[in-house]
Amino acid sequence: MKRLLRGLLDVEEGEGKAVALCFLQAVFLGLPRLFTLTAGAALFLARYPAADVPWVYIAASLVLPASGLLHLWAGRRLSFVRMQLLTLLVLAAVPLALFLVLRSSTAAWPAFALFVWCGVELHFTNIVLWSSANRTFTVRQGKRLFGLIGAGEIVAAIAGGSVLPLLTRLLGTTELLLLSVLGFVLTFLGFAVSARVLRGRIAHGPDRRGAPSGWGELGAVGRERFLLLIFLTYALVLSAGFFVNNVFYFQVAETFPRAADVAVFLGRFTAVASVLGLVLRSLLSGRFLLRFGLMGGLVATPAALLLAALVVLHVGRSGLPSPALFWAVVAMRLLERLLTGALGQPAYYSLYQPLSRERRVRVQTAAETIAAPIAGGLTGAVLLLLTKGLGVSAVGLTAAFLPVLLGWLGAAVSVGRAFPGALTTALRRRGVTGADLTVNDPASLEILERGLSSPRPAEVLYCLRLLEEAEHPRLPDLLRRVLAHPDPAVRAGAYGAVERSGDAGWVPLLSARLASEEAAARGALLRALGASGRESVRPLLEEASGAKDPATRLGALVALARHAGVPDGHPALLELDRLARSADGAERAAAAGALGEVGGARAASGLALLLVDADLAVRRTAVRSAGHVRQPELWPLLVACLEVPGLRAEAVRALLESPEAASRALVSAYQAPGSSPSLRRAVVQVLGRVHDATATRFLVGELAFAERQLLSDVLWSLRQCGFRAAGPDRRIVENGLREEARRGSLLVAARRDLADTPGAELLVAALGQELVRTQRRICLFLSFLLDPEAMLRVASGLGLSAAQRDLALELFETRVDRAHARSALPVLAERSEEAPLSAPEHLERLLSGRPRAGSWIRACAVDALAARPEGLPEGRRRELLEDDDLLVRETAAARWAGGGEGERRLSVVDRVRVLRGVSIFREIDDEILAELAPRLSEVRVGAREEVWGEGDFRRAMYVVSEGSLRLEAPGEPASLLRPGQTFGELSALEPEAAPERVTATEPSRLLRLSDVDLHDVASTWIEVVRGIVAVLCQRVRAAPVARATRPAGEGPAPAAAPSAWAANGEALSPLDRVLVLKTAEIFAEVPDDVLADVAGRTREVRVRRGEVLFRKGDPGTTTYVVAAGRLRVHVGDRVVAEVAERAVVGELAALSSEPRTASVSAAEDSLLLTLDQESLFDLMQDQHEIARGIIRVLVGRLRAIQGGPRA
Repeated sequence: MKRLLRGLLDVEEGEGKAVALCFLQAVFLGLPRLFTLTAGAALFLARYPAADVPWVYIAASLVLPASGLLHLWAGRRLSFVRMQLLTLLVLAAVPLALFLVLRSSTAAWPAFALFVWCGVELHFTNIVLWSSANRTFTVRQGKRLFGLIGAGEIVAAIAGGSVLPLLTRLLGTTELLLLSVLGFVLTFLGFAVSARVLRGRIAHGPDRRGAPSGWGELGAVGRERFLLLIFLTYALVLSAGFFVNNVFYFQVAETFPRAADVAVFLGRFTAVASVLGLVLRSLLSGRFLLRFGLMGGLVATPAALLLAALVVLHVGRSGLPSPALFWAVVAMRLLERLLTGALGQPAYYSLYQPLSRERRVRVQTAAETIAAPIAGGLTGAVLLLLTKGLGVSAVGLTAAFLPVLLGWLGAAVSVGRAFPGALTTALRRRGVTGADLTVNDPASLEILERGLSSPRPAEVLYCLRLLEEAEHPRLPDLLRRVLAHPDPAVRAGAYGAVERSGDAGWVPLLSARLASEEAAARGALLRALGASGRESVRPLLEEASGAKDPATRLGALVALARHAGVPDGHPALLELDRLARSADGAERAAAAGALGEVGGARAASGLALLLVDADLAVRRTAVRSAGHVRQPELWPLLVACLEVPGLRAEAVRALLESPEAASRALVSAYQAPGSSPSLRRAVVQVLGRVHDATATRFLVGELAFAERQLLSDVLWSLRQCGFRAAGPDRRIVENGLREEARRGSLLVAARRDLADTPGAELLVAALGQELVRTQRRICLFLSFLLDPEAMLRVASGLGLSAAQRDLALELFETRVDRAHARSALPVLAERSEEAPLSAPEHLERLLSGRPRAGSWIRACAVDALAARPEGLPEGRRRELLEDDDLLVRETAAARWAGGGEGERRLSVVDRVRVLRGVSIFREIDDEILAELAPRLSEVRVGAREEVWGEGDFRRAMYVVSEGSLRLEAPGEPASLLRPGQTFGELSALEPEAAPERVTATEPSRLLRLSDVDLHDVASTWIEVVRGIVAVLCQRVRAAPVARATRPAGEGPAPAAAPSAWAANGEALSPLDRVLVLKTAEIFAEVPDDVLADVAGRTREVRVRRGEVLFRKGDPGTTTYVVAAGRLRVHVGDRVVAEVAERAVVGELAALSSEPRTASVSAAEDSLLLTLDQESLFDLMQDQHEIARGIIRVLVGRLRAIQGGPRA
């Protein structure tokens, strides 16, 4: 019965409690609204003529905005729940006050005031009900359920309307207000219960103190077309309702002269309308909106009313009152009430879903209490003119109503068409695309010149580079100024710019400085001298090439080989060749760097040797140099480095320095017989960043042939190339899309049927993760055929919260044609029409069916088969032990090949089980963990055996797989490490000698991941970086505050330009913000275009000396960069640290979504740049440089807190 009722009402599993609470809230709000309206209308018509109704509208247009502004003012200071409760108390208090006035006075004005309050009450009950519903349900749930929830108002109307005549006779019309008070009190209690039961949906939200005022929300309407259309639609709905009500009350007043008769008729009319409305809202509303969409729901009411108005005009064409005219008007009013409630209202309130949770209630309040009354006042004035001034009848008012209906119809169509765009905006794609950093204008050049005077070397070098790239006309003069800088690194940078200019006019100055220049900058000076003097300075360079200082000697050798025109066989070239073949790794690394600066064919042979060096540090330097040299014979060697952990990131950067030449080498390496899957994946990923025709055509060809593990990378790389399917390519894409939809349907069915199968948990997780990848592939295929940005936002939204997921599905339905949606939407919505199968049937289909499942899913299926109590026939076991897939064979051997549990090595499946419980890897797909698992080496230790001694220098992290270990750190109580826990992460991230001692308390098995592999994994999968950040945040938060010392930026250097901004209140230019961020540790390695994007997301905050920025325990979603000034970090009255310019503060709470751990105030007037939590996570999504910067900051902070290095 319960399932039948859920199916009839279209309520899905898990929604029942929330729907019931919202439905009851609608009932409790509907009853007092009915009683207030009935009493108000009856008392008003008893004391005023019907022609005075427009005065009510005009009065309401003044009272309602004042109430709305007050509501918005309070809403900026109170939480959502408290604001709702306060609103309900006011809604109860006003009818009580009016009742007391009406009982004590015979004047007419209280009846007028009560009727005015009816309109105010209507809007505020809507705000309470629908703002709660919009927080509780997603957009697609709203389409199904808002009609049903609104049916609660109908139930209230039926129940109240059926007893209203009796209550009126027993209590009197005025006493109905006491029932209104009682209803609002019950609503207050009911909402308090709902807020507690649905706390996760209703109560939580960001801080609202920065929300704009009511007028601020109205100001946003002029800037945002979607909001303008929402407001216009609501205003026209309201205006149409005023016209229909006026015509309706006009006819009612003519037909029923006594107030009691009016009340009785209104009660019966309400009861009839309520019964019909209940059926429409409960059974048809959701189905209609799911079938015809929001556009259908928005357009249906004005279209139907237009036809009804034409009928009224036809019936009343004689101009005389008649029963036919009365019933035609009643029918029009009934139609307006039924369709607005069943279709228009759910569709209209669903329009708010693309807005943020906090903004929905503000915009709704502004629309219903500020914008709408303006329309109501204008409508009232027009109606007053028509009725009082011109004496227009009900038929005339209906004729005047037609333009309003046409406007409503047009607005409904327009807002329906704008809704997909609003969804696209709401589903802002994660990640950063970069922005242009323009520095050629005079203002930007002035800022860069000012930056050359900064006391921060990094800022000076950055400004110098940008000035050089901008080809500043006064660059030589500026270089002379920089050459006087006290920091040798800055002077070396200036010498580099001189070398690139090759201007002979620099020779005298450089020659004069050679003897006095510090060793750290002398090599750069010699290279600049060689570029400026060429052959004329060869004797000077040859003399310097024999210097004892290595940097000086290398600088001279590079200058001779590159600039001085030395012949083959020259001692400088022979010395570079000797260094490249040296037994000393440091000399080979130095040679690799020098050859990169020499460039050309002379460097190619030496770099070819060093690119296959046994020393990883040497190879890393050689890879960087090979990218600069750009010789054809080096490309295959660079491509091979893509397979080497620790070299991949450098190899990618080197290949992208000459993308067209690299693409040919990449394709050749991919097609070479025996190329490994990891190399092919890396090649595909690099080709996506090449963006040339060769790469695009190759990737299109791979769409039909790439194995499953590579297809996602091929699709994403094509997306990066800007590929659009046309001609024969379209057929390839359509075939791929159909195949993904078919596979997705099988995955949905298998996950559904295996969900409760014992022993299949790993398989179910693998199916779910493959389904997510399939959904993303579907969106990528569609992005080649349809709107690419919309499809990418759908793909992003599917992986977020339930609300964002529903917004993504709604956007998909509005952007995708019916033919494609029919096959793809069930997979995206995770619905399958496949017939249910038993667990053994599914497992066999996954192992042997066609299309063949991926290697990881098949291995998990073997694992699930081994866990089944009935076992597996010997013949089938033998088949799996001899399977052509290595991972399947290994899993089968681990389950059935015998051997003691403690003797055999852990299989990949078993290692994945261990890694799944490790916090760093918790967000990574199991299939990716399966690729990582072979990199882990097993370490077995006996009881009381020491794993890690105090002072050991271990460049690895360890995961406890079996057993337990005791960790002892100086000054801290010993702790026990159990399976799933780790140690050594800090030493792997930032190597230092460890002060801890780790000893096994029983025979244990550990999994070891080297620092090289950890860094490689982190550079490949951003999920690992997020896991590392989460662990570090947790450790920093758990550290004792008493020992805390916070990093303080670069120290109290002399104030640079930003201090002037703080003093005079000038706003920072975009370039100013870029310079501030570039010298903050988190953003130091970020590329210029991304840094410009980051700068565009920041906003300025100025704090006066002594002003508190935030307090301990405050919710924290904002990160601050100190552009100028100084902050203090304190707990209570105790200052624990000072934060100087360019330091970052507040990132810990923003990253962990936890309250602030300390208070921060300004030690002096300060200027800060803020970055919100969403933007910070967006930046971490695909900018590993930012993530690495955050890790460096957190590691440094943790080590500072601990008072020394820690593993």
